[in-house]
Amino acid sequence: MSLLFYNGDSGLSELYNTDGQGGITQLNIYSFVETTWIHIVPCYTGYYTTVLFYDNRSGISEFNRIDEYGNLSSLSSTTYSTGWTHIIPIPALGGPFRRTWHHVALL
Repeated sequence: MSLLFYNGDSGLSELYNTDGQGGITQLNIYSFVETTWIHIVPCYTGYYTTVLFYDNRSGISEFNRIDEYGNLSSLSSTTYSTGWTHIIPIPALGGPFRRTWHHVALL
């Protein structure tokens, strides 16, 4: 599992890998111009993680990709409605969770 630490005062973020036994190793350091991210939401897509950064005051948001080496690359940015208090990732229809729910429903 990886952990992303974010400091809203400075815009500094650090990404760490954990080994499941108490060990932690730094993968990368990022510096964001935007320092008002309220929500940072991981969305797992295939071989890498897409992370949504969202500021609920301005509505500004960015999708970034983090690869297996900890490299961050911008995918897109946009402005959504302001004021969202919760952002929850939901598996895409037809994804592996849907099949799990389907099997549970049939039992």
